[in-house]
Amino acid sequence: VRGQPLPASLGPATGTRLISFTTTEGTNLSFDLSPDRRWIVLDLLGQLWRIPGEGGRATALTDAVADAAEDVDPIVSPDGAWIAFQGDRNNVEGLWLMPAGGGVPRLLPGTEASVRVRWKTYFRPAWSRDSRHIAFIRDGRAFLHRLASDSTTALPLENPVSGVLQSIDWLPDGRLLLF
Repeated sequence: VRGQPLPASLGPATGTRLISFTTTEGTNLSFDLSPDRRWIVLDLLGQLWRIPGEGGRATALTDAVADAAEDVDPIVSPDGAWIAFQGDRNNVEGLWLMPAGGGVPRLLPGTEASVRVRWKTYFRPAWSRDSRHIAFIRDGRAFLHRLASDSTTALPLENPVSGVLQSIDWLPDGRLLLF
């Protein structure tokens, strides 16, 4: 992994400095493989990285220092165009979306954490098979975000599960499976 230049305020008076390091392991990493298997997205040191599927140099997609962020748990849309991830960016914890090739992440409306319990509010989001919706858990309840309307709504459950919902996924026919 090759580091990013530091902001001038953190580097020597002459400008920025480049920090390089090599790592062969990490703790509590999350990753996802692109649908075409050509690249992997992972979180390391609070930011997202993209690595070629066959291996090679990692490219930073987000910058934990410049963005005052901690981005984790990335998941690639089935069409390979988007990455959804959990982030705490400038003290706003929520579910974020960015283009798979990088770009400015945006907070999905209605996903902000209502209770500040760092990294315990969300569980891994799940993309619909057509990449048009993201299902996720917030505060023990299931929600659906529709990309076309950029709106988030709670999912009514006919038979609520006792305890706290911890994961959500889509069945191949488009119905949700909660467990």
